[in-house]
Amino acid sequence: MQIVLDSDIKAVAEFMQGNIPAAKLVSVADNLPTVARLLWSQFPQESCDAAAFDLPKTGQENRLLPDANELVLDEPNADGDFGEAKASR
Repeated sequence: MQIVLDSDIKAVAEFMQGNIPAAKLVSVADNLPTVARLLWSQFPQESCDAAAFDLPKTGQENRLLPDANELVLDEPNADGDFGEAKASR
């Protein structure tokens, strides 16, 4: 199984992972929606599909997130890094 992340979500996650202690990552991420609305609610909003699981192929060729801008990441390794990103197509 692979995790498919939107490229913008991946960029934020990588930034957080490189700048915030691992013990605080989930807490910081949980508090982002409140801060985001305070800081950026005045701007036009676009939605994104944050993440989905891409199950092994079973004859069905449809992907969960078919947009070419999304990245496919292997499951996180022991230190929480996702390793190399690959284009989803």
